Amino acid sequence: MKIKRADDAVSEILGTILLLTIVVAVFSGIYTFVLAPPSDIPQPFVTITGKMEGTNITLTHRGGDSLPLSSLLSVTVGDSTNSTIVGDCLDSTSKDDGRWNIGEKLKHSVGCIANQEVRVLITDVDSNSALFIGVLHEGETDMTPTVTTLNATHIDNKSATLNMFYDFKDYGSGDVRFAYKKQSEGSWTNTSWSPESGLHAYHKHITNLDGETTYEFKAQLRYGITVISGETKLFTTTDGG
Repeated sequence: MKIKRADDAVSEILGTILLLTIVVAVFSGIYTFVLAPPSDIPQPFVTITGKMEGTNITLTHRGGDSLPLSSLLSVTVGDSTNSTIVGDCLDSTSKDDGRWNIGEKLKHSVGCIANQEVRVLITDVDSNSALFIGVLHEGETDMTPTVTTLNATHIDNKSATLNMFYDFKDYGSGDVRFAYKKQSEGSWTNTSWSPESGLHAYHKHITNLDGETTYEFKAQLRYGITVISGETKLFTTTDGG
């Protein structure tokens, strides 16, 4: 009987050890296949260049790894961001092989950018890494219209051409004119207002001037009820000889 009890005790110990071994093996497998973090996916190496062409973005694959068509393209205009995939922006020939390859161009329309900053981000979905970050158009912070007085040209003893450059920016349109006077006088003579829009150069030829006389002049721009003036400049008429 003593021998049998000893055998029973040994059997119980071996059973307990075997059970613990099985439990450890099971939990090791669970950790390995479920709880353990996945292995790192390498980030693609690629060179991409970008530019604005009117209201379209053009991105060119310049070298490195080819990219899957599922790569994410995010375009931010001002404070608004829109996302699409690379495959939706390539022509049918470029995406036939299911990849974005060297030399192939991606085109995406952003519509009117209205002088806002345009930022582009390309992300590789598999490795969750940024492949391209760029500002393709710099936004303007001050959208107030501007006018610049340029030097007078075609000066003779009786006339001269006055020149300016204007930019109505976000305001769109308005009027421009010149003001001029003899340097020795206090009152200005104004040309008539001319309706203009956008940004451009403007010229006005004035006549009935006195010879050998120095004149002051300045460009002026009107938007709404606001009138702004450019720098005051000088020109001197000839003696007519």
